[in-house]
Amino acid sequence: MEKATQFLHKKLTETTNAIGEGLSTWQNQNRFSRLIDEKYGSLAGLEKSVENLEEKIKEAQNRFNKLEKDKNEWIDFDDSIPFWRKILSFLPFVKREISFRQRAFFSKQNLPIEAELSNAEILNWFENSLKKMADEKKHFLREINEARKLKEDSESANQKWKTWKVTFEINAEPPQLLEKLDETLRFRAFQIATHYWEGCWLREILTEISQEYKETKSVEKQQKRWRRYAKITPCFVATFHSVPNFLRLGKAKKNLCWSLLIC
Repeated sequence: MEKATQFLHKKLTETTNAIGEGLSTWQNQNRFSRLIDEKYGSLAGLEKSVENLEEKIKEAQNRFNKLEKDKNEWIDFDDSIPFWRKILSFLPFVKREISFRQRAFFSKQNLPIEAELSNAEILNWFENSLKKMADEKKHFLREINEARKLKEDSESANQKWKTWKVTFEINAEPPQLLEKLDETLRFRAFQIATHYWEGCWLREILTEISQEYKETKSVEKQQKRWRRYAKITPCFVATFHSVPNFLRLGKAKKNLCWSLLIC
């Protein structure tokens, strides 16, 4: 009897776990579907967003590479200016010549930089612009990684949901899912639970017989009796008029034991 009830308890646990797994798997799959719909409109919208982000990342990288190339060319250009001109740049005609050469360089490279800026200020502009472009690319990368991760999670959840339905031969989606569970796993759990509690009842009865157990009107034994009844009769039917007296222990009103029937 002990092995039988242990086996039934194991099967009951497996069945209830399967029910819980199915419901949580569907909820997970539904959650990812809602997230995709809320953020991208549909799975096709997500895929289109990924394509657009890939193009933006490519464009951002190209702009970054060009500006970095322009920066290196500017450094070479500045190094090509004779040293004496830099020293004499405070002179108006020398300063005008340097500004003219710098303006021609920036115009050729299509850079929005003022020709009158110093070399340090120009290099600082390059560094700040490159940092902004790098940050922009990182932003696009985060967005595309989030989109891809959401798609992967959704596909994984969908596959788990399909696998669960195939495993337990349940071909239904909510709201029909709960009805289908009542016909399959929940019904199986009810059957197993019924036999499990029958086994527990038999074990208790056999123990009481072997110990020559005697019923009395004590509160403890009355509570034990109701618990024993509930193992094989989990549903008691009575009217509101009769149930208080039916479930009262002795004359004390505080000894109603309806809650004892929940095992």
